[in-house]
Amino acid sequence: MNPQVTTATLQAFADAWNKLVDFTKEQRTPPKEGVAAPTLYNESLLRTISASLARTLLTGVPGAQADLATAGMAGLSIGQDGKLTLNATKLETAFKGRLNDLRTLRMRMDQLSNH
Repeated sequence: MNPQVTTATLQAFADAWNKLVDFTKEQRTPPKEGVAAPTLYNESLLRTISASLARTLLTGVPGAQADLATAGMAGLSIGQDGKLTLNATKLETAFKGRLNDLRTLRMRMDQLSNH
């Protein structure tokens, strides 16, 4: 695992996540009078997807160390607005002192996401 590549990859993931958050918010916003509603307006699927993604990110990964069992503990966090931020310092600290635990977290997350 290369720290720079991992940081760039996680930042790209956060950016894509945040675009999804913006899209779902836009789709759930009531239209102004006389304006057509967004295509997916009032679709419960949007709420389901948003909740599922957040739950996946925040749920502990079986087999990982308890204090490094979520992506959030490795530097990704969800704000009140539902958007992700990457704490590069936290990630760098995990790389310096907890590389094997970080590998386990990544491996377990990859296994879970493939199911």
